[in-house]
Amino acid sequence: MFSPGEVWNPVNVEIQEKAQWKWKSYLDKGIIESKSGKVFAEYIPYSVDRQNWGIYLHKNEIVKDAVILAKLMKDKNIARAIVAAYVSLVFFHELAHHVIEDLRAPHFKYNEEDESLCEYTAFTLTEAMLKRSPLELGNFGEPNTRQKTAVLVGGISENHFLIGYPLPGYAFKGFMDIIGEVANRVRIVPFFNVKSLDAKKVLSIIYYWRDEAYKPVVPSWVNESEYVSSLSRNLAVGFDDLWSNVESVYSRVSIVS
Repeated sequence: MFSPGEVWNPVNVEIQEKAQWKWKSYLDKGIIESKSGKVFAEYIPYSVDRQNWGIYLHKNEIVKDAVILAKLMKDKNIARAIVAAYVSLVFFHELAHHVIEDLRAPHFKYNEEDESLCEYTAFTLTEAMLKRSPLELGNFGEPNTRQKTAVLVGGISENHFLIGYPLPGYAFKGFMDIIGEVANRVRIVPFFNVKSLDAKKVLSIIYYWRDEAYKPVVPSWVNESEYVSSLSRNLAVGFDDLWSNVESVYSRVSIVS
């Protein structure tokens, strides 16, 4: 799945508009920024800044773009799916930067080809997440409140479930805040049962909307077994720091304005 040359290919879909920006990443003083004039997200490597390292999602820019795209969808179920998938793609893209750093540590060096691998990882993992239907909002907040902080992701069997979003085993209120704000602006209920939806179609809509600067492809430098091993360790929420010399990356995820 992660062998060199592997490509995540979208299906043919038609959308009314395209985003008026192109996803482009830069290395600025050691910080990997994903932006289109303004920053959408960034990853600060721990090898560059041990105090402030981590994943930063910029809420305002993500919300504005996700709202525009969701409003183009006549089917409200697809709009809900797009909102959930959008945040997942941004998060997994930045997580992949961390996975790559772990592979190269302690001598981490950014390569622009990393962006294609991060996109491939993000689309592949998000598609797998969406296929673990149903994706439903769950009550996992503080007792006696309406706060929602996680979703139920079913799909193992009738009586066995995965809980968390966008990664089973992980729930972050910041993600719910972004999704909730987008849902309020678009006037849809966040999350849904996705059994009847085509995950590939949902992701393809986002793919064509973003006018990809970096194609989701595994670069030639990737050693599949090494990358999959590093990715697997970092997907083991709660145990990922056992194989690392830094704290869990999941404790280093922040939402900023």
